[in-house]
This record gives sequence, structure tokens and C-alpha cells, in this order.
Amino acid sequence: MTLYHDRNNDIEGFNRKVYLSVPLWAYAGKLHKGDKIVFNIRTYKEGMTSRIFYFSKQNIKTFHFMIKTIYFVFFICAFSLGLWACTGKDSDKFKNLSSDQFEEMIQDKTIQLVDVRTVAEYSEGHIPGSININVLDNEFGTNIEELLQKDRPVAVYCKSGRRSRNAANILVKKGFKVYNLDKGILDWKELGKEISF
Repeated sequence: MTLYHDRNNDIEGFNRKVYLSVPLWAYAGKLHKGDKIVFNIRTYKEGMTSRIFYFSKQNIKTFHFMIKTIYFVFFICAFSLGLWACTGKDSDKFKNLSSDQFEEMIQDKTIQLVDVRTVAEYSEGHIPGSININVLDNEFGTNIEELLQKDRPVAVYCKSGRRSRNAANILVKKGFKVYNLDKGILDWKELGKEISF
């Protein structure tokens, strides 16, 4: 709070903590928790003992309201992102298949079956007839163009379906028709389907 003191016709301004006792009963019902209160202090001449205070209420957002607004905006953003992520699956340009559907589809010998896991994972067990092209390899894009034929569909899988989804997106961009094992080889094994070593 800035106090202005008129002394010897000079106006001096200074800042300090002050404690004021102002009767606010006349404003009962008009004040709310969090309202900002401004006191305008009228200057006075030396020797005057009374000071007149003018009260005004400013309509500003309180800190509490601002926190609620931030949480609300955060919730809306998180909800929108979640909704976008879920709908993104429907817009994939490849087809996700269950283990049973995948097993039936790869009976077609024109299908190119690709395990996109690492070499170590592949050696621990893979779906019979699959070749290994590691999607995490920097040369993945080059390798698929060298090893796969674009006029034949490609079926991809990994451990849980996440890496194969990424691989499927890359293959689609390069012009391949792609099928993805939705829950990966984990689900395949859980259902007791054939594994080669």
C-alpha cells in the first residue's frame, strides 16, 4: 500500500505495512471470499487527525478459481488426447487380426509373414514360416524393400502388438497391404498355437 503524505506542500510517497480497522458492515452481502479490496487514502494536511477511506470492490478471479480452471483445462486436454488415441486405431490403414484370424490368414502361402522383433527374441521362438526383420533396426525401411514383394500381402507380429503396429504403418506408407497380429505372439502362445525354434 502506498501512502501519500502532504507536508509543507510536498507530496512524499512511501511503502510500508499498515494495519487498518475499517468498518465493512455496510457492505455485508456485497463482499465474497477472495474479493480484492482497494483502499484509496485521501491526503491530509499536517495537524489533521482524521483520514477518510474510500472503499471499492474489484471483480477479479481468485486464486482458488484459477486453480479450478487449470484443472478443468488439463482434464479437457487429457480427455481429448485419449479420445484421439482411441479413434486413431480405427483410422489405421492396415487390418488388426486376433490370433485365430491371423492363424487362418497365414495359411495362404502368398502371405509374407514377418516377425519384427529382435534377433534374440526371434531365436527364442517364432511363428512357423516367418522371417525376421527387426523394426528397431535403422535399416528397417531398406530391408523390407529388399526382402519383401509389394504385390503380396504382409502379415506382421511382435511380442505384444505395439512394435508390429509401428512396422505396419511403415509398410503401408511404402505401398504394402498389411495385416497385424493385434496382441502379438504372447497371445498366440497363450492360446497354445504352434511355435518354431
